Amino acid sequence: MNFQRGNSFECATLLVGLLLGQSYNAVVVSGYASREQILCDLSKRPCPYLPEQEKQTSSLPSSIDVSEIFKYQLIPPLDFRSQLLLELEERKKSKKIDELRLLEEERQKKIADYERPKPDKYFGHRIHAWVAILPGDKGMRNQEIIEPIFIEPSSGISYRLVGDEINLLYLGVESVWNDKNYWVNMQPRVNGCAKIDWDLSNTQFWEHLLPGEPWTAPNDTEMAEEDIIEQNKHLDMPASYVSEIRIHNIDFERRYPNGNKTIFYKKAKVELFAPYVRTDGLVRRVTIYEDYQYTSPVRCYEKYLNRSDCLVESTRDVGTSIITDSFDKSRPDHCKARYMVEPLRMLQKMVEKYHRDEKIPAYRDIAIREFMMIENEIRVKFHYNKGQSTRAARTFVKPSIADRGDRLVFDSNMIRGYHPNPTAPPEKNIDIFYEFDKHLKDEDHSMSCIRDAESEVASFLKERADENLNLQLTVSLFDRDRAVDIAAVELGTEDPRYPSQGDFARELNPLGPYLARIGNPSRISKAEAYLLRDECLDDFKRSTVEKANRILLAIRERAAELEKLQATLTQTTELPKTEEERILAKINEVGFDLYLLETYLNRHRESTSSRYRVLVGHLQENPHIQSLDTKH
Repeated sequence: MNFQRGNSFECATLLVGLLLGQSYNAVVVSGYASREQILCDLSKRPCPYLPEQEKQTSSLPSSIDVSEIFKYQLIPPLDFRSQLLLELEERKKSKKIDELRLLEEERQKKIADYERPKPDKYFGHRIHAWVAILPGDKGMRNQEIIEPIFIEPSSGISYRLVGDEINLLYLGVESVWNDKNYWVNMQPRVNGCAKIDWDLSNTQFWEHLLPGEPWTAPNDTEMAEEDIIEQNKHLDMPASYVSEIRIHNIDFERRYPNGNKTIFYKKAKVELFAPYVRTDGLVRRVTIYEDYQYTSPVRCYEKYLNRSDCLVESTRDVGTSIITDSFDKSRPDHCKARYMVEPLRMLQKMVEKYHRDEKIPAYRDIAIREFMMIENEIRVKFHYNKGQSTRAARTFVKPSIADRGDRLVFDSNMIRGYHPNPTAPPEKNIDIFYEFDKHLKDEDHSMSCIRDAESEVASFLKERADENLNLQLTVSLFDRDRAVDIAAVELGTEDPRYPSQGDFARELNPLGPYLARIGNPSRISKAEAYLLRDECLDDFKRSTVEKANRILLAIRERAAELEKLQATLTQTTELPKTEEERILAKINEVGFDLYLLETYLNRHRESTSSRYRVLVGHLQENPHIQSLDTKH
């Protein structure tokens, strides 16, 4: 495809041709549409690419009546407050609520006025073409298409012919046509497109142009003989000046002109990219804005494919600078998600909470322990005892590091406490001293754990930065268009029995890793040479067997999946046509994957012996191993 460009009639004709090839009863519709539909202006429509949590947040109710949820409630205590003051306060609150409601209504009114389309002096006179898919009588798609639908070729959005929306977008239909006939709409335009009768065989509503041609497309079950077809009157048409459309899989996968497309929705910008167009694997970026001019971004959602680091989604909050990454399986560190925020790194406070230990008295069992770095204190709150409304608490004032020295010097002024039982005997100073010393050691340990966690996060961030700098997109083994190695084997351009030039380059110095483990000496003894040679050959044999086992395991998995799909197709009765086509397509895909895996396995088996001989030859030519052949 040299270029992708066309007006509405050309795009609709191309789309109808593709749909007819897939057995859809599609027609080109010529009529009138609104200005926004003709110009493909989606800036006043909600964004359909928003994630589910964004849609749920916008649709949450503003308030919930708790009294309707709970049937039984506690009887409130007697209220001794002044009813007059309460009434005045209630009036003040209701007045404030009414003011806020009026402000909200005014704001919503302004938004509605802004989003309302401006007057169009050519309203109802703008000619446009789009696609309609009609239900068939006994066609392949009769179960999938049960009612007429419109498809806008410029955006790919489909519309049901119900409601007022369709009448605001499409204002009238003049005629429709496909490869069978041309029909003129005889119905009045005052009722809109939602009230149009799409029975093309009804001459009261539709007048067909070619009388010798069928009114509607023939059913698949109708078999016409050639002599009967020749006897029917047909219109002689010149041969088409358009050559047969052939779209390569990569061009079909690219979809957009130059592989990318930008769409502006209401307070959202969507950037779409075809796979393998961007080096970072980005296929979709949705940016949500606070205003209609797209100047104040709020959040950004990104989706990735085929990344070597298995990153699939990334969410960035512009206001808080919080980034959340989600990963797919197969990462070596098994990372599933990464939540990152970058505040100040100064440690201000550590809080620890503990469950109740029945073996220890409540006034000694710690419930909450707070290490206050700025106040230089350790605050300890103990558990509540049964029947008590207060609990024991104790505050330790930490001495400076210089005052600590090698041993902690106890001072009663460092401790403040409260005991719920005033008659309880006071604790010994030695016990409080040991407790204080234990809290200080626990604080150092907790701080060390936090610093270790920070170091771990920092190393992970460094690893992610390295992955982003040295990013490589992965190509699936079963990619028909990008698996160049297998394509070369199938076409015979590469002999699978012999290793490739890349394999030779990788095997020029097979002893390099083994010599590096012993410090890369210039000379080695015969015992070390024997050991290194045998270890290198054993590793080659082991890796060869492991690779063959991996391929065999993949073949077994694909074979089991193929058997399951075939059983589903043969044993399930009355499958929908779409489901049957999906299963058949999946069977073809799995069958092709099996063929590729078997090709890989055969190539691996045939090339193993030659690769082994090449490896042995390189080992014999290595100067460290040549000493084995030297005779003394």
